Amino acid sequence: MAETLGKLPLALAATNVLAIAAASSNASLTFFLIPRFLELPPPLNVRRWHRPMVTSGLSYLSLAYRLRSNSDVLALLVTAGSLCLSVVPFTYVMVLPTIEKLRGKLKVFESASDLSQVDETGEKAHYLIGSWGNWNMGRAISVMVAGLIGMYVAELV
Repeated sequence: MAETLGKLPLALAATNVLAIAAASSNASLTFFLIPRFLELPPPLNVRRWHRPMVTSGLSYLSLAYRLRSNSDVLALLVTAGSLCLSVVPFTYVMVLPTIEKLRGKLKVFESASDLSQVDETGEKAHYLIGSWGNWNMGRAISVMVAGLIGMYVAELV
């Protein structure tokens, strides 16, 4: 069977590495950066939260198409691809509204002449950054699960 697969195992391995690396970087952003941002005073943390996944999903679906003769592998790869691609609607529905609220807070901070005027806004900014971290972790978890499914599929083919 290995002769008929050609370069597909290599493509699967590369897709797994990409998915797990994307999930890991997303998770590390949430675990390590968000607490540091929350330690900053409000105007600074709102400026920096945004400085710092879909290729994996398309790759898994492409591999699923190529390996469609094995129904178990097909189902697992479609699941992995769907998990990776689910990040897009999740981002639009859950993450982008939080990002827009943070941008609104940034405008308040930039227009304020005295930082004492933004205390209440600063507390809300801390809450929004924490919320963004939670939503970001959700994105990381779905892609990490996809990567783990991909690793399991690599054992099957």
